[in-house]
Amino acid sequence: MSYVTEQTSHHPPVSAWWFECAEKGISGYGFDQISANFTGTRVRIAPGEHNKGIFLTLHKHNNEEYQFTHPTAHLGGLLKGSFAITVADVCYVTCPQSGLKVIMEYVEEGWLGKAKNLMKGVILRYDPNNDNRLKIKDVKDDEVVGRVEGSWHEQIHFTLGSKSFDKSVRI
Repeated sequence: MSYVTEQTSHHPPVSAWWFECAEKGISGYGFDQISANFTGTRVRIAPGEHNKGIFLTLHKHNNEEYQFTHPTAHLGGLLKGSFAITVADVCYVTCPQSGLKVIMEYVEEGWLGKAKNLMKGVILRYDPNNDNRLKIKDVKDDEVVGRVEGSWHEQIHFTLGSKSFDKSVRI
């Protein structure tokens, strides 16, 4: 495995990185910048304007390149002294070559509730030149190739097609 990273800008701080695992036939790169601000009761950490996401290439699979976007996270519990990280956003994985897209929604718990770190997502076929589906509710059941659901802190369940979840299948 080879890995190289460099801070390419100090104001704003932006890092670029690249990795390759020739044995597995994968490589990846990314441009990361985060933006953090205090919202009163927690710290919001989001991708900055120079953040391009993560790009992963599967060389043994027709050089398919998948782009992953970053969700927004929050550091809460500042007032109570019990710090917890939650993610409450939508992120995407797209591959124009395969025509596959994943819409992943992270579910935010109530303000007083304990973090459950829930997420759910759909895998669908999409047209990279005409893509307007940004939320799971925008996807019709007959377009669903697979579903994922669970707690990103514990277990994530996967099922093919639009059928309901079989909790015995785990990833």
